[in-house]
Amino acid sequence: MRVGAGELERASWWESILSSEEGSVKSVSITPDLDAAGATSRIDRVTITLRRSSRGDTSAPRPAAVTETRRYVVKSSGDSFRGTGRRLPQWRTEKSFYDHVAPHAGVRTPTCLWSVASESGDAGMLILEDVAATGADLDPLRTADLADALTAYAALHATPERHGRHLPRHSYLMADAISAVWDTLRSEVARRRPDAVEMYDSVFARYPRLLEWVRRRDATIAHGDATARNVLRCAGDSRGGLALVDFGTATLGIPTIDIARLASETEEGAGSRAAHRAAWELWMQRLSEHGRPPLSQWPDYLAGLALCAQFGMFQEVPPWDSGTRHDSYLRGARLLESALRECEVVRFLDELPS
Repeated sequence: MRVGAGELERASWWESILSSEEGSVKSVSITPDLDAAGATSRIDRVTITLRRSSRGDTSAPRPAAVTETRRYVVKSSGDSFRGTGRRLPQWRTEKSFYDHVAPHAGVRTPTCLWSVASESGDAGMLILEDVAATGADLDPLRTADLADALTAYAALHATPERHGRHLPRHSYLMADAISAVWDTLRSEVARRRPDAVEMYDSVFARYPRLLEWVRRRDATIAHGDATARNVLRCAGDSRGGLALVDFGTATLGIPTIDIARLASETEEGAGSRAAHRAAWELWMQRLSEHGRPPLSQWPDYLAGLALCAQFGMFQEVPPWDSGTRHDSYLRGARLLESALRECEVVRFLDELPS
């Protein structure tokens, strides 16, 4: 479900979704952003020029015209997810996030100007403030930036659960269908990373038990895809300088899936169980500063890390074999695989109570 490209290029269409007080649209420029495109989405960056009247000089017989430039991101549905032939209801989820959660979140998120989602939720379009126009993401994630990222996510996790009632509950990417997905992708992962296949076999075989355990845990609003690429440092922001983006996997679930994902993207997190525990403890401290009681125990963190294994699997089989993001995805997969081994996730899953 998309608005046609020709329609997006028309000034009259933009005037129809902007407030009449904001002025008239004089020009529209659209540029595809191939590097920012996701596994199931297309990204176009739009620059519009507005002309509006200035009311500053009341003595003038006619108000002076003022020209203003604004930048937006048009995010629209694309292919099925990473060669699996499956589509996620991500557009309904992301629309619900911006409609109901974003206005109450204690962390900056893009302002959503306009959104639409199909009834099934697997197609749609969002027009968002382009927060990347004044900043850059945190990939590759440095240890020095991890604390800031954990602080930003703690602010999201502290958002009262009632605002997330429209989000799916305990929905973690493709965890419910992991057996079929892994059957589809296993041979490709084996070709690229034969040394990682046995670990993925072991972790994914234990997902049914993991999900049964996780769904008995306390839930709060979680991002669900907390990679450093979805954390942007923005100039001139009054709320810590960071913005979170890309909420198609948002859920009412265990928030440690976000914290474990971030910690796994640092070199320290890949090689040190202690680094993971330190990240979890810092996040808990930041939550307490929002007046929230503890949302997790250490086993919850390990469960979140186990759920992250599917991100490593998908990053091993990206649909692109070139471009600026290719090395980043493969690096992220390697770091996550090391973290899963270092934290003995398979052993943890074997010891989960039934």
